[in-house]
Amino acid sequence: MIELIGAILCSAVLFLIFRLFPKFQVDTAQAIVFNYFTAFICGSFVSGSLPSISGLIASNLLPWILLCGFLFISIFIAMGISSQKNGMGTTSVAVKMSLAISALAFVFIHNEAITWLKIVGFVLSIVGVLMITLEKSEEKSNKSSLLLLLFIFIGSAGLDVVLNVIKQYFAKGYPDSLFTAFGFLAAGTLGIIWLSTEFIRKKRKFHFRNILAGIVLGIPNYFSIYFLVRSYETAGWSNASVLAIMNISIVALAAIFGMIIFKESARLQKLTGLIAVVAAILCLTVN
Repeated sequence: MIELIGAILCSAVLFLIFRLFPKFQVDTAQAIVFNYFTAFICGSFVSGSLPSISGLIASNLLPWILLCGFLFISIFIAMGISSQKNGMGTTSVAVKMSLAISALAFVFIHNEAITWLKIVGFVLSIVGVLMITLEKSEEKSNKSSLLLLLFIFIGSAGLDVVLNVIKQYFAKGYPDSLFTAFGFLAAGTLGIIWLSTEFIRKKRKFHFRNILAGIVLGIPNYFSIYFLVRSYETAGWSNASVLAIMNISIVALAAIFGMIIFKESARLQKLTGLIAVVAAILCLTVN
């Protein structure tokens, strides 16, 4: 339970940091790439030693780590492009609605019991997230933009499922701190390759403040994933419920922070969505 709360709070802090980036003229792309290396260092501190590449290879987890790293960075790049083409609101909905696929996959993978209360909880969570994040938009998306949203939708769900399946079936006995650290190292390495092409093509300029921003971002980012992986074992609820509670709680906290700190309007639709989210959490946590 404590790990799940930690994952939710760390993810909420990420929301605050991202909102502050424009104020300090931070290039989000560079900050996220550098944040992966900060997250790797955090994993080294948590494990108490520098992670061993040879130990990783011996564990047969290297292909899975590379897959996680690819999903981390590719989904981020797709989100950045989609935010420009489809808008932040639409992109955010695509990410958060992926919990529907992830939760359904967990039910089948882990043969979890399905109750009417749990079904109501999942329905309320989807309704709540949509009401909180969905904004009116007059922009029309072309075919390529819609494909981006589809990739983000499926990719985000795939990442949730991959992280869970690896932890449950392939990484038993392997330290959570090292597993998440290597995932971020793989993402950072792929990110540096992508960022280098951006610099060569002169699409971006390097600024030292982006490294500082990456350090600030990397610490809560590491622990958001580390605590999530841990919470699958410690929360005491089904994997599907843990993931749903995690996602809808982040959306709810982000909305609350937005209204309190950034003075966003407290529209009736958003407030109703928050009520639906609270009801969903109650339904999903009742045994």
